[in-house]
Amino acid sequence: MTDYVYPNLDGDCKGHGTHVSGLIGSKTYGVAKKVQIHGLRVLDCTGSGWNSDIIAALDFITTYGSKPGVINMSLGGGVSSAMNSAVATAVSRGFVVVVAGGNNGDNACSYSPSSEPSAISVGATDSGDNKASWSNYGTCIDLFAPGASLQSWYFDGTVRTMSGTSMAAPVVAGLVALYLESNPTASPAQVAAALTAAAVSDKVL
Repeated sequence: MTDYVYPNLDGDCKGHGTHVSGLIGSKTYGVAKKVQIHGLRVLDCTGSGWNSDIIAALDFITTYGSKPGVINMSLGGGVSSAMNSAVATAVSRGFVVVVAGGNNGDNACSYSPSSEPSAISVGATDSGDNKASWSNYGTCIDLFAPGASLQSWYFDGTVRTMSGTSMAAPVVAGLVALYLESNPTASPAQVAAALTAAAVSDKVL
């Protein structure tokens, strides 16, 4: 793990990142079970952080990361032009960026990075294909995916059930990884178009 918050701390101290990565690619709960995952810690043990650390991590990925690749960002905050610009730069350098739409029950265009058009912004549904009551919505949401009461691994080795667009985003990131496995030269725009074309319209209530 590359750490922008606790350089001397080994491993996850919150559980959120482990749960998210497990949904992307764990053998038990992952969508893309053979994906290679690299973790970058940008939030502290309480789940808080600075945009500057997140932007630095994005720059690190786009400088040293290999492609094809997908960046999952299960985080969010107020609208930030700097954050959105960093995401757009990552996309322009060939990385698909999947972001959580936010859990405010509000318009996703009012937050970052969910308001960045080049990212794939993901809202959350419940088990009945309803929009989760807390999920953000609006024109900045590209896709909805399951995000309510999903099971995955926790940092202490147990299995936990968690909810949020932070859980919906890695489901989509896993789908992106599977798509890139079969279409390794696809651009981020082509990947986004393929996923939205495969989605079912007017399904979420």
